[in-house]
Parts: sequence; C-alpha cells; structure tokens
Amino acid sequence: MPRIPRKYLPDKGFFHVICRSNNKLVIFKEDEDFEEFIGRVVRYKIDWPFDIYNYCLMPTHVHFVINTRDIFYLSKAFQGIQVSYASYYSKKYSYKGHLWHAPFRSIPIKSEHYLTYCGRYVEINAVNAGIVQHPDAYSWSSYKYNVHGVRDKLVESNPSLACFGDNIYERRQGYKSFIYAALSLDADEEMMKYENVKVVGDIEGE
Repeated sequence: MPRIPRKYLPDKGFFHVICRSNNKLVIFKEDEDFEEFIGRVVRYKIDWPFDIYNYCLMPTHVHFVINTRDIFYLSKAFQGIQVSYASYYSKKYSYKGHLWHAPFRSIPIKSEHYLTYCGRYVEINAVNAGIVQHPDAYSWSSYKYNVHGVRDKLVESNPSLACFGDNIYERRQGYKSFIYAALSLDADEEMMKYENVKVVGDIEGE
C-alpha cells in the first residue's frame, strides 16, 4: 500500500507508528539504550500529549499504537524523540550518519477491529522475529501490562480490550487467549491476518 502523505492523514485519532533504523542498524545494544529511548518518549508525551496503548521496541525498529488528539502533536513528539535519541546514540557509540531510515510512519487506524489486531501484531513482534518464544519473555513491550497488569510508565488502558470481558480480569484473560491464538500461527500467517484487517480499517473505514 502506498504511503499516505502526512498532510492527508486524519488530524486526530488512532495510529500505528513505526520508526525504523537506517540500513537495519541495531539501535538498542544494551538495556540502558532501551531505557534512554523510553525516557525520551515519556518526556515528549508530556510536551506533546498522546496515549500509547501498545508498543514494542525491537533492536532495529519500534512500533507504537497511539491515540492522539492532534496529528501535529504526534509529529512534533516523534520528531523530537528521533532527534534526541539519535544524539544520545551518536555520542555513546561514536556513530556518524543517519540513525533513522526516514521520519516515522503513521498508519491511521479506523476501526476497533483493526485497533485490536494491530495491538496484537505489535506485542508479538519479538516472537515473530525469533528473538523470544513467548511475549512474556520480552521486556520491551506492552504485553505484560495488557495481560498481567504489570506497571508500565508508557502505557494507557486500551479501550478496545473492553470487547474481551466485563471486568479487568476477564479482559486480560480474553486478550491473553487472543494473543495465544496468534502464537499458534507462523509469522507469515499472522502478518496476513494483520494486513487483511489493516486494509479493511485503512481503506474502507469499517
């Protein structure tokens, strides 16, 4: 699907945000790097408010499912996050050149169905990449918050999880089952499911 110019994106709402490193460079080499990036996201969330429902920080890229009241806020925040982290990384590792492949991508999420599938796709990214065998084993995602209620300074409660039950326990258990259903698929099958839902939400707005 061709990339939508930012001036034609909705001015608010839900987005799947992706930032990729330049030439698949490993941008998080140790735990301190992950924490530094998270700290920058927290800071820019205060300056340019938006809510994060799902995320996964991968060695070469990051995913976020975000709700923003203004796309301008999102643009300013991620511009600041990318520039700030690039400066940190360059100083620490004496790196010269572009850290990021391009400005962040922001894919509109136009349906609750797509919002739920997008969150799952993001939270099992490390599994599909072969880094871990189960999302519980990966420290740098929102999975433990959404399934176990583990405190996470980046994440807000995802309204789409209400479809899994009437209370927080039922929702977590239902969402966990939804995650496990994806783990029974191979990465290509899960990508196909995600892409099919994405097309419905992005093009038809169902």
